[in-house]
Amino acid sequence: MRAGFERARVAALEELAGVVGRVRACAALGVSRATYYRHHRRSPAPVRPCAERRPHPRSLSAAEREEVLDVLHSEEFADMAPGEIYAVLLDRGTCLCSESTM
Repeated sequence: MRAGFERARVAALEELAGVVGRVRACAALGVSRATYYRHHRRSPAPVRPCAERRPHPRSLSAAEREEVLDVLHSEEFADMAPGEIYAVLLDRGTCLCSESTM
């Protein structure tokens, strides 16, 4: 009997809180705010739709990425760090992407 009354009171409290606010609803029904928050926390979180992941506008295109990987895997640069490769390419006047992107 008590559990049914408690559920009804919490349901009324949540409905009233949407209209007049939590503090006033709790005062009107004689319920402490701690009780409201304890029951409110138990309710399931609202389901948010998953946002579609878009590529970053400044990311490399597939062709640019393939070109950078070809350079990094080439025989000439096989044993070099990306920072070294970046410096060599800049000395030659070539800039494929930033050093951190490599």
